[in-house]
Amino acid sequence: MKKFLGIVILFIGLLSLIIGMACLIDAESRNKTLDGQEQNELTARYRDDNNDQRSFGAASAVIGLVFFIAGFRMVSAKTKNQIKKEAELEKLKANINKLGDLTATDLQQTKEVSHVINQIEKLGDLKAKGLLTEEEFEQQKKKVLE
Repeated sequence: MKKFLGIVILFIGLLSLIIGMACLIDAESRNKTLDGQEQNELTARYRDDNNDQRSFGAASAVIGLVFFIAGFRMVSAKTKNQIKKEAELEKLKANINKLGDLTATDLQQTKEVSHVINQIEKLGDLKAKGLLTEEEFEQQKKKVLE
């Protein structure tokens, strides 16, 4: 939503900036046509209107620039969700780097430990089913752990 609002503000600012610049250009071209003409009441009012148009054009251009900058900042800013996902990504990269540091020996030891745990679990299941006595279970467990 913030990005959408930023885009809307950006376009409003751009439109206002274009209108302001058009008013300034038009006022300047009118001013050039008035140069050299006789000064009378009609041209004086025309010059006043032209000056009002310049003021409006300048104000519109400044407001448009402010809106454009605000909209651009809103569009380019990262959302909380983006910041959160970037942090998660960094954590994942760190974990991957840790995994990359494991040696073949570490992996072999991990496999051996998993195998020992599986063997003891199987012995526990046999004991729970009544197929092994407590003494037999302890003997077999010692053999697996050696």
